[in-house]
Amino acid sequence: MKFIVFSLVALVVLLSLASAETNATIEEKATECLHGSEQVLLFMTDAGLPTQRTNDLFRDAQSAYAVQAALKQGNKSADFSGVLPYCNDIDSIYRTAIDAKDQVTALKKFYQESVTPDINATSADIIIREIDDEMRSERYEKVQPLVDSAYEEIIRLQASHTTLNVFYQSTSRGIKSLVLRHWKGISSFCAVIIFSFIIYRVKILKFLIMRKLRRLELRKKILKDLIIATQKEYFTYGRISEAIYHIRTNKFAELMRDIERQVPLLYEDIAKLERGITWKQQ
Repeated sequence: MKFIVFSLVALVVLLSLASAETNATIEEKATECLHGSEQVLLFMTDAGLPTQRTNDLFRDAQSAYAVQAALKQGNKSADFSGVLPYCNDIDSIYRTAIDAKDQVTALKKFYQESVTPDINATSADIIIREIDDEMRSERYEKVQPLVDSAYEEIIRLQASHTTLNVFYQSTSRGIKSLVLRHWKGISSFCAVIIFSFIIYRVKILKFLIMRKLRRLELRKKILKDLIIATQKEYFTYGRISEAIYHIRTNKFAELMRDIERQVPLLYEDIAKLERGITWKQQ
């Protein structure tokens, strides 16, 4: 009987020691994570990133730690594990913020190199201003989709500009005088166009789809040229960092995959139009 009582007492003592050791380990982790979070705040400040959100989390972590430290000093049960989630959130925000900053830097450099003064880049400017607002508001997790949209819009503007520039330059000078001299003929021509569309709707729709396919091919060619230029800037001239190189090439490859997904769908639309014509003939 005495042996059983002694064994139970020994077990309780061992469990108490193990619990104390575990609490001590968690307290050390909490202390280390507070120190690490403090360093993260310094890194973010040095990088020019807003830190209001992370500062709030850091103060909450300090408060949680202080409460448990007071309990421990009063010989009461203390649990420092509640400090760790704050540190994890701070680290996650830091990683997201640095990645967002790199992507925004690469995007703006690409914008400066791609958008010439004769391109109306208002739509891309709006997206970039929204990106800047999200960065200032520390909503770093919302930056990635906006950066994707900005790349797509800049490339769309480039493709549109390349396609329309020659036509615009050759026709814009005389269009006003042409309208004034031949307004009756132009009105008749418009009427013919409307009538022709009603009759030849399928052929016109097919032509529009083919034109969209040609534009997609043009965008694809521009993307390939951009990838080659980015490779030269990184490997040959060393003008860009490795991070910007990977961000650009990954983004361009993703946009090319999107184009390749659209092409079969457009060909399927053409096939549907042609099947519609065949059915009517039967």
